[in-house]
Amino acid sequence: MTLSLGYQPALVGPQATSARIRSLAAVAEATGFDRLSAVDHIVLPIDPASKYPYGVGTGAIDNDWWDPFAVLGLWAGITKRVRLQTSVLVLPYRNPIVTAKMLASLDALCGGRLEAGVGTGWLREEFEVLAAPPFAARGRVTDEYIAAFRELWGRPFPSFDGEFVRFGGITMYPKPLQPNGIPILVGGTSGPAIRRAALVAIPLN
Repeated sequence: MTLSLGYQPALVGPQATSARIRSLAAVAEATGFDRLSAVDHIVLPIDPASKYPYGVGTGAIDNDWWDPFAVLGLWAGITKRVRLQTSVLVLPYRNPIVTAKMLASLDALCGGRLEAGVGTGWLREEFEVLAAPPFAARGRVTDEYIAAFRELWGRPFPSFDGEFVRFGGITMYPKPLQPNGIPILVGGTSGPAIRRAALVAIPLN
């Protein structure tokens, strides 16, 4: 069994300055960390009824909360060895075709070092303000988006006919640099999350 050491720098709050985000990536690269991960929120409701299921919560609502795609693009230019990861990207928040394109582009630009940590999300109010698919359907949405990613990444002329996403008669390039596609890691502790990790996610290369 190989030990893998990951690092998730603070990307929210007063310590999450541009200079610090840059310097911590360089330090992680130089000191032997295997992975750098970036967290995901787009907006924070001022007074949500939803409660964070894992304890502490999101912190102050007026803190900077950096976009994971922007941060990973920055880290791709700073680092050469360490693998880069979303931890976790809330899949139902974003158009799946656009998200697949962004992930594939990042993988190609960073030399095939990207891992997509994904989750279904927990903050109902954030779903609502983003006009995302229904909160109650987020598990089905996540499964379908992962399947759409595989189709878009793996075929020259992808097509898909699902409940939440449909496309055909298109091409999408670049493809991920990793020959087996971008590894997909599933976040969460619920029964459906464990099932998703076992049946839907792509194993690490």
